[in-house]
Amino acid sequence: MKEKHEFHTLKVLMTFVIFILFMKVYVLTVFTVDGASMDPTLSDGELIIVDRFGYNYQKVERYDVIVFKHKDGTYFVKRVIGLPGEHIALQEKSIYINQERLAENYLIEQGQPFTLGEVTGKKRLPSQSYFVLGDHRTHSLDSRNFGYIHRQQIVGKVFMRYFPTVKSINK
Repeated sequence: MKEKHEFHTLKVLMTFVIFILFMKVYVLTVFTVDGASMDPTLSDGELIIVDRFGYNYQKVERYDVIVFKHKDGTYFVKRVIGLPGEHIALQEKSIYINQERLAENYLIEQGQPFTLGEVTGKKRLPSQSYFVLGDHRTHSLDSRNFGYIHRQQIVGKVFMRYFPTVKSINK
């Protein structure tokens, strides 16, 4: 009887381990925030959980905080500001999308004026392309520096910060 109980416990543990590995590889992954570019939303050294699976079934939306892999292999955490087909500009200390002012209540500083054309040479974002910015614009390496990102570069949507305290990031 004891061996049967131990075997059952082993099966439960193995199932749990397989489930956790599946979740880690295909659904959720963990990243550490490096730098101050997302202050005050996320700070240097905070640990975040990223949903790798959700964008298979839903669209990338404006204001989503995402993790993406840059062409050089570096991972970045940024906020989606521009969507495919849109024109973006920073004028008079505000971001404008297709000439309409974007509400951004999470910012510390806006940074220097720019237009999408100055940054990328294009008037509008191409299909499956996104313009991403850090929330602390004067301390952020983002689309103003390296241009728009492609959908396939996106690892996933930041689901929550879990260290040092738990905090939901995206709505």
